[in-house]
Amino acid sequence: MRFLPVLTVGLLVWVGVFATVNAEDPRTELIGCGSVLFHLAANRLTLQLEEFAVCKRSNPGYDCSDSIRRAISDLQQGLFDLNHCTKDIR
Repeated sequence: MRFLPVLTVGLLVWVGVFATVNAEDPRTELIGCGSVLFHLAANRLTLQLEEFAVCKRSNPGYDCSDSIRRAISDLQQGLFDLNHCTKDIR
């Protein structure tokens, strides 16, 4: 699990540097937008699985679907943000 934060920071630095090299290049912009969504999905799904597992261990008979609903909401927002990010890329 220590690998994930290092990967996260590395990805953010890479996106930040790569996206500023040539912001007029549509491929660069698309990579930047897509990387943010990929990062969100990877982190959010990992967090959701951890929350769900902890909830099920702590409360075996409890409906732990709240963490799933929050993850779905976060990913839907990420897709909306991706759409907004890519709308002007030509």
